[in-house]
Amino acid sequence: MKKLTISLSIFIIVCFQAKSQTKIEEKESYFKADLNYLNDLVYLGRKDSIAVPYLTATLGYYHKSGFYVLGALSYLPSSTQSKIDLITVDAGYDYTINDVFSGSVYGEKYFYNKSSNSIKSDISGVIDGSLNADLSAIQLGVDAGISFASKTDFTTTLSASHLFSFGEEKQGFSLNPSINVNFSTLNFYEGLTNKKFGKKHLINNPNYLSISSTTVANKQGFTLMDFEFSVPMEYKFDKFVFYLTPYYAIPKNPITTTTDATITLRNGSTIKQQVDSTPWSEKNLTSLFYLEVGLNISF
Repeated sequence: MKKLTISLSIFIIVCFQAKSQTKIEEKESYFKADLNYLNDLVYLGRKDSIAVPYLTATLGYYHKSGFYVLGALSYLPSSTQSKIDLITVDAGYDYTINDVFSGSVYGEKYFYNKSSNSIKSDISGVIDGSLNADLSAIQLGVDAGISFASKTDFTTTLSASHLFSFGEEKQGFSLNPSINVNFSTLNFYEGLTNKKFGKKHLINNPNYLSISSTTVANKQGFTLMDFEFSVPMEYKFDKFVFYLTPYYAIPKNPITTTTDATITLRNGSTIKQQVDSTPWSEKNLTSLFYLEVGLNISF
């Protein structure tokens, strides 16, 4: 873990130092408003057993220097759970070193509804950095991040893509077939499973007064989580951009969990249990298809 922390710190410092090497281009500062719909939230090839679709509105300010700040509100449209499920605040810096290398560094804070079923709901925020190389025939990228849940997690994504563009700069169509390979430690999954374990048993057992529990993933360390294929498509007309992105995730390495629980009954007595708390979905991993569609305008 210490090596990962040091490596990520060096990576972020290098990203910031790249500013001094950046080619200065004439750019303008601008605002961007975005509205998009995601039919189900998937994270590292995992999702909740209940679909978590989001309708998200975002407003951001992008300074010509590369710095930006934005806020987003995600509404969960459901006949049984309609609610504002997530508020996000994001600040970062996009940099360009030369015609080949570019990237970004950013921090993101999440405010989840306490009753959220999102697979990411145990994560309170992230710090992330990326470095991309445009080799004409192929674009390669590496992304390294720290996410903060009940314990700190480390994530890495390796990516490859190729951009196809048709039309002119202010009006045209593009598509960008991509593949991502995602790695992560598993603390976020322990926290999420532990929270759901307590909720489930309190609801199903009226004689239970409270539950104190600790969940541990039986496989520790940096783990290959999934392969993810996507084809981002975009149509630009002046300052308007319409986009559509289909995703296909292939999860790897099932995560098994064990929970030690102390249950306090309403009569004051206690029960200690150790159970296999692995969710059904993790025991029966399947490939996932999901879709995002949206529209944004710059002004």
